[in-house]
Amino acid sequence: MGNNFCAPAPFTGVVSRKTHGTAGDFDVALPIVGNAGIEPRSGGQSKEFKLIYSYNKTITAAGSATLGEGTATLGTPTLGPGANQVTVNLTNVNNLQRVMVSLNNVQFAGGVLNDLNARMDVL
Repeated sequence: MGNNFCAPAPFTGVVSRKTHGTAGDFDVALPIVGNAGIEPRSGGQSKEFKLIYSYNKTITAAGSATLGEGTATLGTPTLGPGANQVTVNLTNVNNLQRVMVSLNNVQFAGGVLNDLNARMDVL
């Protein structure tokens, strides 16, 4: 059963991104409503994943990230790779769990966004 959460207007989505050698970047969409996104790819020896939050506005400050569910070590949010994106690197993400990362205090000209949640089931 889904929830009735509506994304704040400037927030357009979040993905789990992995680089596959010379083939480039491939994303797994992490829906903001309904069921969590499923990340079937390995995090490698360091159990690393990268979440990229996207907006329809240029971001001026990346804000902060908190872990709401699961186990992982969160990196400091950074601007990019695009001017409308914030990246949060995760390490020590164990398999067979749900990870929820909330992004807060993301700033853009004229506003601040809070409680932008990425929900990822790690398989």
